[in-house]
Amino acid sequence: MKYIFIITVLFFLIKPVTAQQAQNEWLTTYERSNYKQTATYNEVMDYCTRLDSASDKIKLIIMGESPRGHKIPLLVIDNDGITQAADARKKNKIVFLIQSGIHAGEPEGVDASLMFARDIAIFNKYATDFSDVTLLIIPSYNVDGLNRFSAYNRINQNGPEKMGWRTNALNLNLNRDYLKADAPETQAWLKMFTTWLPDFFIDCHTTDGADYQYVLTYGMETFGNMHALQTNWQKKVFLPYFDSEMNKLNIPVFPYVTFRVWNNPESGLGASVASPMLSQGYTAVQNRIGFLSETHMLKDYKTRVTATYQLLKIVLQFLHREKNNLLEINKKVDDYSQSAEIFSKPFPVYYQQLPDSEMVSFKGVEYELKKSEITGGNYYIYHPDKPKTYQIPYFNKLEPQIFINLPQAYVFPPEWSELTSRLKYHNISFYLLQTETSIACTMYKIVQPKLAASSYESHQQVIDFDTEEISISKTFPVGSIVVPVQQRSYKILVHLLEPKADNSMFRWGFFNAIFEQKEYAETYVMEALLQKMFEQQPELKEEFESRKKKGEFGNNQFAMTNWLYSKTEYKDTQKDIYPVAKVFDKLHFEKLIANTKSK
Repeated sequence: MKYIFIITVLFFLIKPVTAQQAQNEWLTTYERSNYKQTATYNEVMDYCTRLDSASDKIKLIIMGESPRGHKIPLLVIDNDGITQAADARKKNKIVFLIQSGIHAGEPEGVDASLMFARDIAIFNKYATDFSDVTLLIIPSYNVDGLNRFSAYNRINQNGPEKMGWRTNALNLNLNRDYLKADAPETQAWLKMFTTWLPDFFIDCHTTDGADYQYVLTYGMETFGNMHALQTNWQKKVFLPYFDSEMNKLNIPVFPYVTFRVWNNPESGLGASVASPMLSQGYTAVQNRIGFLSETHMLKDYKTRVTATYQLLKIVLQFLHREKNNLLEINKKVDDYSQSAEIFSKPFPVYYQQLPDSEMVSFKGVEYELKKSEITGGNYYIYHPDKPKTYQIPYFNKLEPQIFINLPQAYVFPPEWSELTSRLKYHNISFYLLQTETSIACTMYKIVQPKLAASSYESHQQVIDFDTEEISISKTFPVGSIVVPVQQRSYKILVHLLEPKADNSMFRWGFFNAIFEQKEYAETYVMEALLQKMFEQQPELKEEFESRKKKGEFGNNQFAMTNWLYSKTEYKDTQKDIYPVAKVFDKLHFEKLIANTKSK
């Protein structure tokens, strides 16, 4: 009997693990909770660590750290165990980047991407589709936001039970930071992105706004801000396939929903070119395809995670099928960016929506307008149990509104060297002057700048202004920064340094000091000088007298004196002058480069 007991015990100790037990071992927080919960930060990190230990296909890399010192995970998944971008390129792999949790209260991508990573690396699903893809997954990007975990973070959202917060610990929205790169998370992300240059990128979000039937809406840059090869591939190749495959799964999808009147479907839909401060807007000006996924906040959490998972699977399958085509397109666009062809036509830096529209079918729900007994304002009541298809106008025609002529180079003096950190983040090449150099260039004088009344993302933006171009010969001191335009990331460079570009450093307020007057004139000093000036310049006196009759100017002695002071030779000649010069002449550019060293 003793031997029988020992054999029985050994049998149970060494019996093989069943498939069901293996499945259970790898259940995520989301699955264990019957689809009601999302993973905490610690659970995300623990799961990623387990994946790394369990499979040679998957490597956990710490992409960077948050302001609070929390590690940002990056999973690199590859059949051949590739963990370096250079090796992926040598093997002719297509690189697919999935990002989740940039808004940590919108966690569908967190749970979907963890399951997706597991299914590929542990359960060997999608083996054929994955054979020539290197997959990068950021399961939780805004890790400080995820650590601000609460049941009260998204009042508009239908689950999960608890979730993270929208912003990082510095209260910065990371999906407004891609170009200015203030946050350490963004700086780490840019280093990763410019190293790997993923061929296709998905950013997973959840909507706010109205109720409708669609489970998932999406944004892609198909309105002219990308090279025609990439635009056509998105519109004619990828989107028809994606739409068809999602509808086969009974997951209705639609382009990103923005009503022209907030929450009112019948006001019509609007489209726009995404700013490069946003994820898919940034990848567009980096010559890479970006896909914004927005699951509908009012659908239950399981439905939203399922839709996100299916999106990831469909894209993986499509990238396998389209690998050679997309790799060739991206290479051609990169080659174009590094060629002299970029100077052949003006570069658009701002797009506007045209009044033209087309009628589309929109799967909404019935709704009614109510007047609040509390505030007296109007609000909408939606009836999701009463689906209704509306015929509404879609304003999806856009055209460039502001163009600039591309110079051979941008040049700025060393006192503005803070800009060089941004250039480095975006992997933009530049040079430092080794000798003082005088050169013909063009500069902007900023006219009538208007600053925002309050800060936005910790900056006081310049919300309105005009410019005057000044052609001068300027002497640049040793240490000045010369940035050639003809390079792969030239679109990023233009959006950073052209004041009128949609998301420029100028618009963010990095140059607001140029508006500040630092020297003033006493009235008793000006009095004698003005008499002589009026005698020598009667037109100045005439203009002054005319101004006195308008508005408050004539009743403000300081304003009058200061205006007259600005007409003297004592004025500050650098005030309102944007310090980044543009060099158009190729010979002058070559003279500058001859006096530099690379940085």
